[in-house]
Amino acid sequence: NRQVSTDQTFYLSAKIEKQGAAFVKDDSFVVELVRVPENYWMPSESKRTLAVKGDSVLAGIYPTWQFKAPSIRPGGLSEFVFSLKEVPRDSNSMKEAAIKDRQVSLSLQTVNKTQLALLASLNDESKIDSGSVRIGSHFQVTTSLENFGDAAFIGNYQVEMKLPESGLYTTADTLIKSGDSKNLSWTIIAPKKVISTPDTIILKLTSPPQDEYAKTKAAVVDSIAMIRVTTEAGVLIAKPYTVQTKSAVLKGGSDVPILGLEIRNKDLATSTRSILEGIQLTMRDQKQKPISPASVITRIAAVRRSDYSHIFAEKSVFSGSRIMLVFTPPDTIKGAKPDSIDIVVDIASGAKDINFQVAIDSASAFKVHRSEERRVGKECRSRWSPYH
Repeated sequence: NRQVSTDQTFYLSAKIEKQGAAFVKDDSFVVELVRVPENYWMPSESKRTLAVKGDSVLAGIYPTWQFKAPSIRPGGLSEFVFSLKEVPRDSNSMKEAAIKDRQVSLSLQTVNKTQLALLASLNDESKIDSGSVRIGSHFQVTTSLENFGDAAFIGNYQVEMKLPESGLYTTADTLIKSGDSKNLSWTIIAPKKVISTPDTIILKLTSPPQDEYAKTKAAVVDSIAMIRVTTEAGVLIAKPYTVQTKSAVLKGGSDVPILGLEIRNKDLATSTRSILEGIQLTMRDQKQKPISPASVITRIAAVRRSDYSHIFAEKSVFSGSRIMLVFTPPDTIKGAKPDSIDIVVDIASGAKDINFQVAIDSASAFKVHRSEERRVGKECRSRWSPYH
């Protein structure tokens, strides 16, 4: 391996290879360390010139020196030079054996050592270390290691989790986990009551992995990570987005998108499930006055944005200005992953005026099934005209 990490203690040996006739085993090989790059430390008692008996060399024992790489990575390669000063006698001629390569060099690259910081995230959401979860739900805390060095880390490492002192959060997992995978995860059960003051889950790196080159425990710059979490009864967020038609809109047009809705759970618990059973819509004219849907459309539907053939709900018989779209089957909103729903209409060929809008007037327009009380945030409106 021609690479070492900064601050790494390492050893270099001058390997001696024999060819041809035997040599006198009691004679010695003498090797001098001619050049040591600047800032590479050697023990004070180290000698630049070392002698090793011939029989030791035959047994694989060579002149060896100890070094420590500098703390600051040097630019370019670092060259070490070794010179063979004396060799044993040829056992036949009893003269000094011939030397093929009297001087050799070795170049090393020094890289920044592994330097690790422990990171923690809530429900695999990168860089999110705080948030709310639903009461009684299961959520995940995941740890990962960030490396500020050039040398990689290898082998197993160990992390210990400490739950909040309140004792309200529980887990069936062991509090201490180890492995060589990129991430370690725990599943935690939230308390069954609302807690608005953040609780802290503490993660500690108790045993780091090894530096790739030094093969010793990696340096750690931050061994502690924390997750701050609160609980809530549950909130479903509906956010409108702009929809566009693929072509000019005329009377008699079908599947004309008029309103886009992104619907998701506010909390981050992976086990959260909200059942959307229906949405109540109101048809209005340009002056915000309620109008009868039958005067402008023949059908209205809620469809999956990515696939209009996936129909959540549709209606073609109307009475009054309000439309209740009943989802059959209901749509399940899972975790923090949003569902994108387009509201589309078929415009009547005899429509009096195609400048109209569909509105969701309040949170109560969403019919959501859940064991706990549910709130829906943000009023949604859509304005649409032939030039939309």
